[in-house]
Amino acid sequence: MTLTEIVYDIREKISETVDDSDITDRYIIFEFNAQRELMLKNEFNKNHRAVDIQYQQSFCVDMEVASASDCNCDDLTCGIMRTVKQMPMFVRLHGGPLITRVGPYNDRSALPFSYVDYNRAIRSGYDQFTEDTVYAFLYTDGRIYLKSGNKLVNAIQKLNISGVFANPLDANNYDNCNITNANDPCFDPVKTRYPVTGDLYVYIREQVIEQLLRKLAKGEDLKNDSGLAMNMSIPKRQSNSNE
Repeated sequence: MTLTEIVYDIREKISETVDDSDITDRYIIFEFNAQRELMLKNEFNKNHRAVDIQYQQSFCVDMEVASASDCNCDDLTCGIMRTVKQMPMFVRLHGGPLITRVGPYNDRSALPFSYVDYNRAIRSGYDQFTEDTVYAFLYTDGRIYLKSGNKLVNAIQKLNISGVFANPLDANNYDNCNITNANDPCFDPVKTRYPVTGDLYVYIREQVIEQLLRKLAKGEDLKNDSGLAMNMSIPKRQSNSNE
Protein backbone atom coordinates (compact mmCIF):
# COMPACT_ATOMS: atom_id res chain seq x y z
CA MET A 1 0.00 0.00 0.00
CA THR A 2 1.05 3.59 -0.57
CA LEU A 3 1.06 6.18 2.18
CA THR A 4 -1.97 7.82 0.62
CA GLU A 5 -3.90 4.54 0.73
CA ILE A 6 -2.88 4.00 4.35
CA VAL A 7 -4.19 7.41 5.40
CA TYR A 8 -7.45 6.86 3.51
CA ASP A 9 -7.87 3.41 5.06
CA ILE A 10 -7.33 4.66 8.61
CA ARG A 11 -9.66 7.62 8.07
CA GLU A 12 -12.37 5.32 6.77
CA LYS A 13 -12.10 3.08 9.83
CA ILE A 14 -12.14 6.02 12.25
CA SER A 15 -15.08 7.72 10.53
CA GLU A 16 -17.20 4.65 11.34
CA THR A 17 -16.96 5.72 14.98
CA VAL A 18 -16.26 9.47 15.15
CA ASP A 19 -15.83 12.52 12.95
CA ASP A 20 -12.37 12.09 11.39
CA SER A 21 -12.14 15.78 10.40
CA ASP A 22 -10.61 16.46 13.82
CA ILE A 23 -7.44 14.60 12.79
CA THR A 24 -4.92 15.86 10.26
CA ASP A 25 -3.21 13.61 7.71
CA ARG A 26 0.16 14.56 9.17
CA TYR A 27 -0.90 13.35 12.60
CA ILE A 28 -2.02 10.01 11.17
CA ILE A 29 1.31 9.63 9.36
CA PHE A 30 3.23 10.57 12.51
CA GLU A 31 1.41 7.94 14.57
CA PHE A 32 1.80 5.27 11.88
CA ASN A 33 5.54 5.90 11.50
CA ALA A 34 6.03 5.81 15.28
CA GLN A 35 4.14 2.53 15.67
CA ARG A 36 6.04 0.95 12.77
CA GLU A 37 9.40 1.91 14.27
CA LEU A 38 8.41 0.50 17.67
CA MET A 39 7.10 -2.77 16.21
CA LEU A 40 10.16 -3.35 14.03
CA LYS A 41 12.54 -2.55 16.86
CA ASN A 42 10.82 -5.04 19.16
CA GLU A 43 10.58 -7.68 16.43
CA PHE A 44 14.21 -7.65 15.34
CA ASN A 45 15.63 -7.26 18.84
CA LYS A 46 13.65 -10.31 19.92
CA ASN A 47 14.02 -12.66 16.97
CA HIS A 48 17.36 -11.64 15.38
CA ARG A 49 16.15 -12.72 11.95
CA ALA A 50 17.01 -11.49 8.48
CA VAL A 51 15.47 -8.16 7.53
CA ASP A 52 12.63 -8.57 5.04
CA ILE A 53 13.26 -6.59 1.85
CA GLN A 54 9.77 -5.09 2.20
CA TYR A 55 10.94 -3.05 5.21
CA GLN A 56 14.00 -1.65 3.48
CA GLN A 57 14.63 1.48 1.46
CA SER A 58 17.64 2.39 -0.68
CA PHE A 59 19.19 5.69 -1.64
CA CYS A 60 22.40 7.13 -3.04
CA VAL A 61 24.66 9.78 -1.55
CA ASP A 62 27.71 11.63 -2.86
CA MET A 63 31.15 11.11 -1.33
CA GLU A 64 34.02 13.43 -0.43
CA VAL A 65 37.63 12.93 0.59
CA ALA A 66 38.20 12.92 4.36
CA SER A 67 41.23 12.65 6.62
CA ALA A 68 42.12 10.34 9.50
CA SER A 69 41.50 13.18 11.97
CA ASP A 70 37.89 13.55 10.76
CA CYS A 71 37.00 10.12 12.14
CA ASN A 72 39.64 9.85 14.89
CA CYS A 73 41.42 7.09 12.96
CA ASP A 74 45.05 6.32 13.79
CA ASP A 75 46.04 4.87 10.43
CA LEU A 76 47.36 7.76 8.33
CA THR A 77 48.34 5.57 5.36
CA CYS A 78 44.89 4.42 4.28
CA GLY A 79 42.43 6.15 1.99
CA ILE A 80 39.42 7.67 3.76
CA MET A 81 36.17 8.92 2.25
CA ARG A 82 32.90 10.03 3.80
CA THR A 83 29.37 10.84 2.74
CA VAL A 84 28.63 14.49 2.00
CA LYS A 85 25.33 14.23 3.88
CA GLN A 86 24.49 12.85 7.29
CA MET A 87 22.55 9.61 7.32
CA PRO A 88 18.84 9.43 8.17
CA MET A 89 17.73 7.95 11.46
CA PHE A 90 17.59 4.20 11.03
CA VAL A 91 15.61 1.85 13.27
CA ARG A 92 18.12 1.22 16.01
CA LEU A 93 18.55 -2.24 17.54
CA HIS A 94 20.70 -3.42 20.44
CA GLY A 95 23.46 -4.15 17.93
CA GLY A 96 23.27 -0.82 16.17
CA PRO A 97 21.30 0.88 13.35
CA LEU A 98 19.47 -1.32 10.84
CA ILE A 99 21.76 -0.67 7.87
CA THR A 100 21.65 -3.68 5.57
CA ARG A 101 23.96 -2.67 2.74
CA VAL A 102 26.71 -0.16 2.02
CA GLY A 103 28.34 -0.38 -1.38
CA PRO A 104 29.52 1.68 -4.32
CA TYR A 105 27.04 2.91 -6.90
CA ASN A 106 28.06 2.29 -10.50
CA ASP A 107 31.71 1.83 -9.48
CA ARG A 108 34.11 -0.21 -11.61
CA SER A 109 36.89 -0.70 -9.06
CA ALA A 110 35.11 -3.78 -7.65
CA LEU A 111 36.68 -3.31 -4.21
CA PRO A 112 35.14 -5.64 -1.59
CA PHE A 113 33.00 -3.79 0.98
CA SER A 114 32.46 -4.70 4.62
CA TYR A 115 30.04 -2.70 6.78
CA VAL A 116 31.29 -2.87 10.38
CA ASP A 117 31.04 -0.86 13.58
CA TYR A 118 33.48 1.96 14.29
CA ASN A 119 35.66 0.06 16.78
CA ARG A 120 36.27 -2.78 14.35
CA ALA A 121 36.98 -0.38 11.50
CA ILE A 122 39.71 1.55 13.31
CA ARG A 123 41.32 -1.66 14.62
CA SER A 124 41.39 -3.32 11.22
CA GLY A 125 44.80 -3.83 9.72
CA TYR A 126 45.75 -4.69 6.18
CA ASP A 127 47.65 -7.65 4.77
CA GLN A 128 47.82 -9.39 1.40
CA PHE A 129 44.29 -10.73 1.91
CA THR A 130 42.57 -7.58 3.24
CA GLU A 131 44.51 -4.77 1.58
CA ASP A 132 41.72 -4.05 -0.90
CA THR A 133 38.86 -4.34 1.62
CA VAL A 134 36.79 -1.20 2.13
CA TYR A 135 35.60 -0.92 5.72
CA ALA A 136 32.42 1.16 5.92
CA PHE A 137 31.22 2.48 9.26
CA LEU A 138 28.81 5.02 10.72
CA TYR A 139 30.63 7.67 12.75
CA THR A 140 29.34 9.93 15.53
CA ASP A 141 28.91 12.86 13.12
CA GLY A 142 26.14 10.93 11.38
CA ARG A 143 28.10 10.22 8.21
CA ILE A 144 29.30 6.93 6.76
CA TYR A 145 33.06 6.69 6.33
CA LEU A 146 35.07 4.39 4.07
CA LYS A 147 38.55 3.22 5.07
CA SER A 148 40.79 1.08 2.87
CA GLY A 149 44.41 0.20 2.26
CA ASN A 150 43.72 0.56 -1.46
CA LYS A 151 43.76 4.22 -2.52
CA LEU A 152 41.25 3.41 -5.26
CA VAL A 153 38.69 4.03 -2.52
CA ASN A 154 39.29 7.75 -3.14
CA ALA A 155 37.78 7.37 -6.61
CA ILE A 156 34.36 6.32 -5.26
CA GLN A 157 31.99 9.17 -6.03
CA LYS A 158 28.68 7.80 -4.80
CA LEU A 159 27.44 5.20 -2.32
CA ASN A 160 24.32 3.07 -2.46
CA ILE A 161 22.91 2.48 1.03
CA SER A 162 20.01 0.28 2.12
CA GLY A 163 18.38 -0.03 5.50
CA VAL A 164 15.24 0.41 7.56
CA PHE A 165 14.42 4.07 8.16
CA ALA A 166 12.83 5.14 11.43
CA ASN A 167 10.79 7.53 9.27
CA PRO A 168 10.36 6.30 5.66
CA LEU A 169 9.64 9.87 4.52
CA ASP A 170 13.29 10.76 5.19
CA ALA A 171 14.12 9.06 1.88
CA ASN A 172 13.13 12.28 0.14
CA ASN A 173 16.30 13.95 1.43
CA TYR A 174 18.50 11.71 -0.73
CA ASP A 175 19.32 10.82 -4.32
CA ASN A 176 17.00 8.15 -5.76
CA CYS A 177 19.88 6.47 -7.70
CA ASN A 178 17.85 6.76 -10.90
CA ILE A 179 20.04 8.10 -13.69
CA THR A 180 17.20 8.69 -16.15
CA ASN A 181 14.78 10.25 -13.63
CA ALA A 182 17.12 11.80 -11.07
CA ASN A 183 14.57 14.43 -10.04
CA ASP A 184 11.90 11.90 -9.08
CA PRO A 185 11.32 11.77 -5.30
CA CYS A 186 12.65 8.77 -3.40
CA PHE A 187 9.31 8.59 -1.63
CA ASP A 188 6.07 9.58 -3.35
CA PRO A 189 2.97 9.26 -1.10
CA VAL A 190 0.83 8.37 -4.12
CA LYS A 191 3.16 5.99 -5.99
CA THR A 192 5.73 4.55 -3.58
CA ARG A 193 4.95 1.39 -1.66
CA TYR A 194 5.18 2.09 2.06
CA PRO A 195 7.88 -0.21 3.56
CA VAL A 196 5.81 -2.61 5.63
CA THR A 197 4.48 -6.14 5.15
CA GLY A 198 0.74 -6.79 4.84
CA ASP A 199 0.35 -8.60 8.14
CA LEU A 200 2.27 -6.00 10.12
CA TYR A 201 0.29 -3.24 8.39
CA VAL A 202 -3.00 -4.61 9.74
CA TYR A 203 -1.59 -4.77 13.26
CA ILE A 204 -0.12 -1.24 13.12
CA ARG A 205 -3.34 0.14 11.65
CA GLU A 206 -5.38 -1.18 14.56
CA GLN A 207 -2.87 0.22 17.06
CA VAL A 208 -2.97 3.64 15.39
CA ILE A 209 -6.77 3.72 15.28
CA GLU A 210 -6.93 2.77 18.95
CA GLN A 211 -4.41 5.48 19.85
CA LEU A 212 -6.20 8.18 17.86
CA LEU A 213 -9.65 7.31 19.24
CA ARG A 214 -8.27 7.34 22.76
CA LYS A 215 -6.72 10.77 22.25
CA LEU A 216 -9.90 12.15 20.72
CA ALA A 217 -11.89 10.85 23.69
CA LYS A 218 -9.52 12.72 26.01
CA GLY A 219 -10.06 15.91 24.02
CA GLU A 220 -6.49 16.15 22.73
CA ASP A 221 -5.89 18.50 19.82
CA LEU A 222 -5.06 16.36 16.79
CA LYS A 223 -5.38 19.26 14.35
CA ASN A 224 -2.32 21.07 15.68
CA ASP A 225 0.45 19.27 13.80
CA SER A 226 2.87 22.20 13.56
CA GLY A 227 5.37 20.38 15.76
CA LEU A 228 5.54 17.34 13.49
CA ALA A 229 8.69 17.53 11.40
CA MET A 230 7.32 16.26 8.10
CA ASN A 231 7.29 17.77 4.65
CA MET A 232 4.63 15.58 3.10
CA SER A 233 1.06 16.17 2.04
CA ILE A 234 -1.60 13.67 1.06
CA PRO A 235 -3.79 14.54 -1.94
CA LYS A 236 -7.47 14.87 -1.18
CA ARG A 237 -9.56 11.82 -2.02
CA GLN A 238 -11.71 12.40 -5.05
CA SER A 239 -15.40 12.10 -4.33
CA ASN A 240 -17.45 9.63 -6.32
CA SER A 241 -19.72 11.56 -8.69
CA ASN A 242 -22.29 8.77 -8.48
CA GLU A 243 -22.74 9.16 -4.76
